[in-house]
Amino acid sequence: MAASDNSGHRDGHGCDAMAASDNSGHRDGHGCDAIAGSDNSGHRDGHGSDAMAGSEAAVPSASAEVDHELSQLYSRIIAILNSNAEIYDPGFTVTRLAELLDVHPRRVSQAINDIGEKNFATLLAEYRVREACRRIADQAKYGRYTIGAIAEGVGFQSRTNFSSVFKRVTGLTPSEFLAMSRK
Repeated sequence: MAASDNSGHRDGHGCDAMAASDNSGHRDGHGCDAIAGSDNSGHRDGHGSDAMAGSEAAVPSASAEVDHELSQLYSRIIAILNSNAEIYDPGFTVTRLAELLDVHPRRVSQAINDIGEKNFATLLAEYRVREACRRIADQAKYGRYTIGAIAEGVGFQSRTNFSSVFKRVTGLTPSEFLAMSRK
């Protein structure tokens, strides 16, 4: 599978590398949604505000400050998802993530929704699938594990749900990924 097949895959095995360079979870390779002329905050004027044409000077608005705060929070969320094995606990929730961040759960959800453009469950599932890909490919350590055992080990409670999410994230079934990783 080519890395440029527009399916969101980055490593040629169907497993999304989840933006290893910017840890943002975005898939366009730039860490943003590639809005023409965008400053990554969703604003199009390059100043972090919605300055109207002909205005004297662009003054950062309260909205720009909120966007910046959410962006910083989102970076902290991604850091936890990249470093905390607790995310593989089937009972890991947005409330627990908020506790780790010392932030209200609604604020965590808002950052994930607004900056990550997905919900908590989707973001968490993507990180769990990424770890499942790593484990499936690591034949030395996980070669004797079944796909079901790997799914359970990364926090999925049913093999059916794992297979469905895995296929949505990678474009491959877990078995197809396993076969490709052994080649």
